Amino acid sequence: MYTRVFLIRHGATVFSAEDRFAGETDIELSDEGREQARKLAERLGTEKIAAVYASPLVRTLETARIVAKPHNLSVVRRDGLREISHGRWEQMTRQEVEEKFPEEAAAWEEDPYTFSPSGGEKWPCRHRTGTAGPCGDRSNACRRNGCHGFAQGDDSLAS
Repeated sequence: MYTRVFLIRHGATVFSAEDRFAGETDIELSDEGREQARKLAERLGTEKIAAVYASPLVRTLETARIVAKPHNLSVVRRDGLREISHGRWEQMTRQEVEEKFPEEAAAWEEDPYTFSPSGGEKWPCRHRTGTAGPCGDRSNACRRNGCHGFAQGDDSLAS
C-alpha cells in the first residue's frame, strides 16, 4: 500500500494577473482563483482524500478550504509549505525587477533554481549544488513529517 499526495498550487490572485512576485506576501485569491479552486474541488470530489494541508498564507488556505469542503475535512496549516521568499522582489512586477535589478533578473532567468534575489530564499536544488537552501530544508521537513498518522492507501492534499 502507499499514500498518494496531490500537490496543488493556490488559485490566481490579483498579483498573478499583474505579473507580480507574491512569494511570502499574504494576498487573497481573486475571483478567478476562487473559481479555479471550485473547479478543482469538483474534479477531486470522488477521490478518497484523508487530509488537506496548506501553508499559513491566505491564498493557500482559501484554496485548500474550497477543495477540502466536498470531503468534509478541515485544513491543517503547515508552515513548511509556505511559498519561497523573493526578497526585495516581493510585490514588484517582472518588468520592475528587470528595470531595477537587471543583473539579478538575468541571473534568475538563466537559472532560477540556484539563484535568489537579495534577501530571498533559494530553491531546494540538490541536483546541481549538492545542498538545499532554507526553502528546501523547510519543505523537505514538512514532506517527511506531514503525512504521518494516516492509513496506507489514503490520499492527502497539499496546497
